Amino acid sequence: MAASLGQEFCTLRDTYIEKQFGRLNDMQRQAVFTTDGPLLILAGAGSGKTTVLVNRIANLIRFGSAHGSKETPRPVTEEDVKALRTAIMTGTDAPSWLDGMLRQNAVRSWNVMAITFTNKAAGELKERLRRMLGGEEGDEVFASTFHSACVRILRRWAEEIGYPRSFTIYDTDDAQRVMKTVYKELSIDDKFLPIKAAINQMSRWKDQLVSPEQALADHARDVKSTQTASIYAAYEKKLKEAGAFDFDDLIYQTVQLLAEHPDVREFYQNKYRYLLVDEYQDTSVAQFRLVSLLTGPERNICVVGDDDQSIYRFRGATIENILNFEKLYPGTKTIRLEQNYRSTSNILNAANCVIQHNTERKGKTLWTDNGEGDKVQVYTAENEQDEASHIADIIGQHLKEGGHLADHAILYRMNAQSAPIESYFTRAGIPHKIVGGQRFNDRKEVKDIHSYMSIVANPRDDVRLRRIINEPARKIGATTVDVIADLAGQQGVSMLDIISHADQYAKLSRAVMPLLKFWQIYQRLQDSLATRTLDEFASDVIELTGYKAMLEADAAKGHEDAADRLQNLGQLVNNVKNYCDQHGEEATLEGYLEDIALISDIDSYNESSDQVVLMTIHSAKGLEFPYVFLIGMEEGVFPSEMSKYSEADLEEERRLAYVGITRAKKELYISNSVTRMLYGRTQRNEPSRFLREIEPEYIEETRSPVLEQRSHMGGWGSEYSDTVPGGASGYSGPSGYSRSSYGGGYGSSYSSGNRSGYLNREYNAGESRGFGSSYGGRNPASSGFGSHYGNSSTQPTTRSSGFGSAYSGGNATKNTVKQTAFTVNSAVKPAASGSKHYEPGDIVEHKVFGRGTVLKVKPAAGDQIVEINFEKVGIKKTMANFAPLTKITEEE
Repeated sequence: MAASLGQEFCTLRDTYIEKQFGRLNDMQRQAVFTTDGPLLILAGAGSGKTTVLVNRIANLIRFGSAHGSKETPRPVTEEDVKALRTAIMTGTDAPSWLDGMLRQNAVRSWNVMAITFTNKAAGELKERLRRMLGGEEGDEVFASTFHSACVRILRRWAEEIGYPRSFTIYDTDDAQRVMKTVYKELSIDDKFLPIKAAINQMSRWKDQLVSPEQALADHARDVKSTQTASIYAAYEKKLKEAGAFDFDDLIYQTVQLLAEHPDVREFYQNKYRYLLVDEYQDTSVAQFRLVSLLTGPERNICVVGDDDQSIYRFRGATIENILNFEKLYPGTKTIRLEQNYRSTSNILNAANCVIQHNTERKGKTLWTDNGEGDKVQVYTAENEQDEASHIADIIGQHLKEGGHLADHAILYRMNAQSAPIESYFTRAGIPHKIVGGQRFNDRKEVKDIHSYMSIVANPRDDVRLRRIINEPARKIGATTVDVIADLAGQQGVSMLDIISHADQYAKLSRAVMPLLKFWQIYQRLQDSLATRTLDEFASDVIELTGYKAMLEADAAKGHEDAADRLQNLGQLVNNVKNYCDQHGEEATLEGYLEDIALISDIDSYNESSDQVVLMTIHSAKGLEFPYVFLIGMEEGVFPSEMSKYSEADLEEERRLAYVGITRAKKELYISNSVTRMLYGRTQRNEPSRFLREIEPEYIEETRSPVLEQRSHMGGWGSEYSDTVPGGASGYSGPSGYSRSSYGGGYGSSYSSGNRSGYLNREYNAGESRGFGSSYGGRNPASSGFGSHYGNSSTQPTTRSSGFGSAYSGGNATKNTVKQTAFTVNSAVKPAASGSKHYEPGDIVEHKVFGRGTVLKVKPAAGDQIVEINFEKVGIKKTMANFAPLTKITEEE
């Protein structure tokens, strides 16, 4: 009787636990219920890996290894069975007195460590754990980035390796300042060995766990490598003297600490009995070693990753870590998550087609229940301006249908590709943002104030001291600073120690007063930190240092950026206050400085702002958008030129393409261009091999109307305008990418006509080209955003656009160009044809922003900057000749 009750209870317990994770699919549940030993989860793009991580942690804490177990902590009673059966049937929680019977080997929340790569991912993990486990228990799980986890370890144990616990974290700019000092001391010529090259080599050595001593012994093969190794040793010595780590040191030095101090290593292995690592395919040698050292003898290590998304080799990531995991951890259980919840099947099939050409992979095939969806749209543009116009047309159509700007992401292989898109969108007045541009914390005034804060936190931080000792100007020159540094070096003290006794040094006699005044400022800042809140301290730094007064004086003199810089400092104080609100009593100056040091570009990405997003594919990893544009899909661009010489590099490029494709949820647009200007040179590239790898059944191909017209006027490659940079050297034969809609060949024919150059910056009499994609001829075309009409007597009242820009002149055929008409609001009628002159009070219609009233007009380079108050979105500025504006008159 007791045995049958026990069996029944265990069966019911399994059912009850499964219902707690009822939203998971079968493979996800397998991952959640595998609790002990090494576990490798191969999670395809959009397969819900974060959901699996959160639920696996919740299961470890709530139920432990109870699922599938036939054991119970005490004999089962009929009351136990009845209560559990009732909870299952009614869908309610089991009574609290049954909690002990539902658990087996449950894990304490503080015994779990989850590591990922970005603060954004770590924050999402923490928030979801709070919601699932409750605030207190969820907060006790240590979910962190690699670097934040290392900072936490080093804050406790840094003194074991000769660093203060109040160490500073140096960014790239700080590292370069240290390097300039090292170069000067070692008499090394920056032209012979650029500082950036030396920093990059040191970073690689740290990723590979090569010490300065090993670099000198094993890697000094020639003059440059010997010098770099010597620089490495001197650089590390400088950092140690300053009580500072650079970004690479955080992991490198933590590995050294754990490897050389068994007591510290055992402390963390006992504390974090269960270790989960996200994005494992992106780990470096140093990160792999860190994970190995943190993993205890029970080997409760779970790694989640996708070998098909390993795209950071240039940062030191090694795909071998995930490919060889099963060999390194015998007995590993491997689970593949292949069901995608993000994209349509056409998008996934395109991604599968591309990635299956790689050989260095575990192998998996993504699938979805989301439906087939639209085919992947592949567009061949005339040039990068046509590409930008084409994208704008599609975005405009989506907005007409009720979409949002933020639904759209434009992804590219390299940052240089963003310029034509950014220029076109700026002139057309299309709101957009570039992820990866200058970060808030990298602005000069923000870095200066943070440097002041840093020297208060760490008086040994001579690098930050050098930055701000004469900022604002205090008559403390570079020669004086060098004397202070020499004296500090001779006496083995910090530069601040010398400054505090400046009157005792004859060499500083001319600068005594400004130095002692600086010391007084420093003391007041120390007092402020001790007696006021952290955000008040930040305000005091801005005020007491004279920084605010300096910017106010600049503003009074008419300096254009002074007001913006003051606003940035106000935002800095707000950021400090937000940090305090989030951390409560645990908020510290050191903690705030850590947070800003560890912020990445993607952490700063704000998904709530309604703007089109431009970013590299590397930056887009982990994100998703309803509509994605992959631009520049051409040989020599994507894949890059250098990747052609290495199979490993080419496979990484293919993984990058796979990542780009799988960012799209609803629709994917891929474009290549006949010609593209990069780095000041016009290139003619064939379509990317990655396009050829996608099966025709998953894509729909179209071309620029101009290219389509030329194919009917004498074929491809027959004629290039002499005004196009590069002459008539286009392709004239088959391209290798010659599906039917491409006319069987690739190349281009540029007609001479009225064209005045590759990129017309002025609007010519017979053909108004600009950045848009209007084309000269008897019947000029329109292109949605940024249309220009070359013939003033024939401005159409409807704007034709669609997959490209509809060409309406000559004998062009349109059978491969999908047409979508944009009609002007029926309540208004266009002003006189060709009118692009506006005055205050004019009523206009904008394709995106709707109706508005012109407030101000300012002439600018043959154009007008028009300031308009739109009814829906408020005040915007745009270029009159470029924006999709129509002057309207109210009908009586």
